[in-house]
Amino acid sequence: MGNVLVEADAQGAFSGRNVKAMASLDASADDAASFAGNITVLGSALDSGNGNVTAISKLHLFASSIQVGDVLANHNIGGHVLVEANANALGETQNVNALASFSGIANSGSGNLAISGPVKVTADALATADGRSVQAVADLFLAANSNLTLPGAVVLADAVASGFVSYINAQADMYLLGERKVDVTQNGLFAQANASASSAGHGGTANALIQVNGGHDVVIDGNVDAIAVVLSNHSGNIARALIDIEAGTSGSGSLTMVSNIEALALADPRNDHATAGVTLNAEDNILVFGQDPIADAHAGDGVTAFLQTHFTTNLTQPGSSGSTANAFIHIRSVDGSVIFINGLNNDQVGALRALASDYPNTNSGSLTAIELLIDGLDCGVLGSADAQNGKGEACAKSAFNIGETDTPP
Repeated sequence: MGNVLVEADAQGAFSGRNVKAMASLDASADDAASFAGNITVLGSALDSGNGNVTAISKLHLFASSIQVGDVLANHNIGGHVLVEANANALGETQNVNALASFSGIANSGSGNLAISGPVKVTADALATADGRSVQAVADLFLAANSNLTLPGAVVLADAVASGFVSYINAQADMYLLGERKVDVTQNGLFAQANASASSAGHGGTANALIQVNGGHDVVIDGNVDAIAVVLSNHSGNIARALIDIEAGTSGSGSLTMVSNIEALALADPRNDHATAGVTLNAEDNILVFGQDPIADAHAGDGVTAFLQTHFTTNLTQPGSSGSTANAFIHIRSVDGSVIFINGLNNDQVGALRALASDYPNTNSGSLTAIELLIDGLDCGVLGSADAQNGKGEACAKSAFNIGETDTPP
């Protein structure tokens, strides 16, 4: 099967009428299902009247095993998956809703789910005038009874109201499950929920969740970020950004990541609540090539809870008007080790490479020291690498004292 496109477009301009667009693809097979090309599902609803505006885009794949795209001579052929819902209200509408959902399930005992191209699920709900509620929900759920493989995934939910609304909500959820292994090969994982209202009758919500569960191993190449932002003039806003990665839930397994990991939650302006959390659990080893994970929560009145560490800890910061910022990082290996390797920590090599040198004295590809000569006198090396005790003592000078008289020659 080649490229697949499902598209629904609805427009309205009449008073009291509802506008709804629904694009849906449901493909099920008793055996294996294979899609050689890209899959695109688009739903768009636009209304300048005063009814409800709804856009729904759904993709559901169910088979013993699933292959989207192909790999030929180490190059991905097709396999891009895009599910997008856009609901736009230009008049004083009642409710504006955008829902985008992609679920893929490989259900046989040895069923693999492999996607060779990027995966993106996005929901946008926009109201430019007064209304009741504006909601955007983007959801990605992929599960395989054996191995789940994909290059990366993005889930975005954006709910924006420029007029008055009673309620605003944005939800971006990502669930990846492989009973044997989850392998994110290239682009990492990203979930973001934005809820913004210039004027609201109630507190809004923004939730961004990334949950990865490997029955045995989890391997992720690329950064993992969850961002939740809710902004309105009303109090009681709630923002949650959570990352939860589990390996070895079936009894044994390790977590390996080449990633920077960050959860960011922002709720504003006052009497608001923000929670940002990162959880890494493995039955065996945890190995991360990257910086220590970040959990960063901001609530109203400038309340901030910030953590960056590879140890289990949590922090709660209360504000002066009821705001609360919560941040936590939970890292646990049951029977193995926890190792973080941050390449940026090798500051000596980086600093030495940045120094100007007319005549490099070592191969620049393995530069660890630069010799220091003053008037032809060997004064040792710059930096502590390859430094020798006593080398360069003849170059040492007494400290300069500004209290002494200094007469230039």
